[in-house]
Amino acid sequence: MEPRSIETGRESPEHFLGELDEHRPSLAAQVRSGLPDLSVATAPLLQVLRAELDEPCGDDAVVAAARLAGAWRRSEAVEPLVALLESVESEACLYSAAIFALGDIGAAAVEPLLAAWPRANDDAADAIADALVQTGVKDDRILELLLGTLDRSHALGSTLLGQYGDRRALPALSRALDGIEVDPASPIRNITVYDLEDSIHLLGGALTQAQSEKVSRARELSDTLRRVLGGRGVLEPARRQERPGRNDPCWCGSGKKYKRCHLDAGDQGI
Repeated sequence: MEPRSIETGRESPEHFLGELDEHRPSLAAQVRSGLPDLSVATAPLLQVLRAELDEPCGDDAVVAAARLAGAWRRSEAVEPLVALLESVESEACLYSAAIFALGDIGAAAVEPLLAAWPRANDDAADAIADALVQTGVKDDRILELLLGTLDRSHALGSTLLGQYGDRRALPALSRALDGIEVDPASPIRNITVYDLEDSIHLLGGALTQAQSEKVSRARELSDTLRRVLGGRGVLEPARRQERPGRNDPCWCGSGKKYKRCHLDAGDQGI
């Protein structure tokens, strides 16, 4: 059977094979020699992913291996990918690659992800929640997990619930927005207000009058700071030595979260 050129909304398998050609030619040759039998071609990718667990190197070839296993939707890769989420720092490119790969694999990743969540630390729990949403599977256990994420992190939880698309989350999102105070001293912290507003609208909900006024106050503060900074955005991007966390404001000054802005650009500008 010829390998499918699966467009994942990100890149095709051919793209990741090209990445392997560039960064790990010997690994690419092993993968290509196994085609068109995907079960054979996947074997060296699994070896690379499991080796990363023992001796982390985090190089581009490992990222490409993870994404290629996801693009080919190889269920055999779920176990090492979930283990990587539990061991890789959230700032690492491999962290995002594992999330995307598990999302591409889809339903086969759901049970292992749910099983890993109770033992996960905060970063891994965030990644597991993200990966579960990316699978596109609807399951009451996933909704419960996402509501728990909202309790712990309004920013991430609201974003994931908006993507997940279950209107039953609207009461929890509304309560979260009610409980947030606009911070005049730090417009960056008010980004969560926008996240909650966006998710409520995505799910077909409406803001109360008080919530609309709260969002308007947050926007006025951001607009005022933007004018003070000469139109450069909410953030001053002069200090960029350290990579932000996935849910931190991006260093570029756009006002977006890092994962929604420059995460895929790697270290450029940092």
